[in-house]
Amino acid sequence: MTRKLEDLFDINPADFIEGEEEIVEEITANQQEIQKLDIQLDKIDAALPSVRDIHTSDEELDHLSKLAEDSFKDLMDLGMNIEPMRGSEIFSTASSLLGHAISAKNAKVNNKLKIIQLQIQKARLDLQARIHKGDGDPIDGDSTLLDRNSILAAILDKKK
Repeated sequence: MTRKLEDLFDINPADFIEGEEEIVEEITANQQEIQKLDIQLDKIDAALPSVRDIHTSDEELDHLSKLAEDSFKDLMDLGMNIEPMRGSEIFSTASSLLGHAISAKNAKVNNKLKIIQLQIQKARLDLQARIHKGDGDPIDGDSTLLDRNSILAAILDKKK
């Protein structure tokens, strides 16, 4: 702290150094907790790309969707080239094939979303287990957020 600030707040330099050590210890403890949380977030981030690596079902659903879309186009072309009376059955079949293509794409997206949801639920359960240590007691060293004014007030209280 500079001399001007010490004069402004009427703080004795020796008293401030004692309070500063305690604050530094608290900051160090908070930094360790933040590092632990960062490690857990990295684990979650590392698990999420595995959702994109489910190639077998994705490729199968893509193939089915592509096949249904191609068949839809072929039936639409055929329906346009025949008599209108007989084209209705072909058009209804083409529309059902398009519906199958859409449902294959939706199934692919739903599978990915379910896997992501399960990973998030697992991470939440892991965090809750870590917080409660199995017996319901919270972990020692829970941090609190302080602003500049509350820190200065605590230092002044210790000075008095």
